[in-house]
Amino acid sequence: MARRPLDAGKAKLIDALEDAGTKTLRYLYDYGDGWEHTIKVERMAAPEPDVAYPRLIEASGRCPPEDVGGPGYAEMLEALADASHERHAEMRE
Repeated sequence: MARRPLDAGKAKLIDALEDAGTKTLRYLYDYGDGWEHTIKVERMAAPEPDVAYPRLIEASGRCPPEDVGGPGYAEMLEALADASHERHAEMRE
């Protein structure tokens, strides 16, 4: 039987994960630069009243600012770490 797409307005995350048989998702943020985030659901808790969902509990690593994709991100980090770098001031800005 062919799978049908889930209605994003009605689907629950836990149902989509169980259907796929996984608790890890890959999210492609920027098609042009290929920034990919890995999201691992470690546990599900009962919803709390008056709390906006979904919410991020913990994260590791950082994502690049807008328009600093591909090798530009590594260059930005290098320039920020070295005050004598020719692009240090530009990257700080």
